[in-house]
Amino acid sequence: MKKLLLRIAAYALDSILIMLISFLLVQVPLFNPTLKQYNDTYQQFIDQELVYDEFAGDIDKYLEDGHFTSSEIAELKNKYIGYDEVLDKITLEEEVSLENKDKLKKEIEEKHRDVYNDQAYKIQKYNIPSNIISIILLFLYFGVFQFLMHGQTIFKKLFKLRVVSTTKKDIPWWSYLIRVLLVNEVIFLGIDLLSLIFLKESMYLNINYWLSEARYIFEIVMLVVMMMREDGRGLHDLLLNTRVALYDKDGIEVITPVSEESKDKVKELKETPKSNVKKAKSKTRTTKKKNEKDLN
Repeated sequence: MKKLLLRIAAYALDSILIMLISFLLVQVPLFNPTLKQYNDTYQQFIDQELVYDEFAGDIDKYLEDGHFTSSEIAELKNKYIGYDEVLDKITLEEEVSLENKDKLKKEIEEKHRDVYNDQAYKIQKYNIPSNIISIILLFLYFGVFQFLMHGQTIFKKLFKLRVVSTTKKDIPWWSYLIRVLLVNEVIFLGIDLLSLIFLKESMYLNINYWLSEARYIFEIVMLVVMMMREDGRGLHDLLLNTRVALYDKDGIEVITPVSEESKDKVKELKETPKSNVKKAKSKTRTTKKKNEKDLN
């Protein structure tokens, strides 16, 4: 359990380090030419979400006299950007029934989902350079750097952890790149990025949703496998014939003690042949006595 906790801590701290470096790089217009558009769109998105909660209250306020005026519709359009299509359907100076008011609120709610998705999609589009920078940094740090450091990152080295082979051979460079795809979930980031670049908004939003669900399940499975196995190996370790070793201050690997249950199983397996031999001998004696009795 100690090794597992150290692995999680090292991974978290390494990830934070990469996030900080990525954050600094994306603030440079040279690396992130869409920075201004991203910040403006994101701020607009936040502002719209904050005022949206007041939309239903404004509808009730303007309908206290039972109808909308042209000035009231103009105020709503100015305050709530993106809802012109719904507001243009309102007939001015006409009595609005309770049923029509509820219908209007429902249409506004449906339109809000469209506005929300549209703004989120634009933000993701402007964030493409940032995502590319993050993916490159992940490959460079967890892939190339870890390969050059013989299975260690900065915080793995700090916690005396190292990725080693279970076959006693050197781990090839491509094995570290596959680890990045799985452990750092770059495979999901890459699919999401390609979908964002090449697909239309509606298709991208659907793929993004299911990709998020798959990523959540993947994370749970990875963690459960590591916790259930006594050697702490994850799916990526089993696939690539690797494991993470823990060393003491003298550089000697700390061997995880085997549980009592496992010891009993090993003992049982060792004793099984002897038991079978005893049973065979006993059966032979019985058969021999029976034959002698029949002869007599």
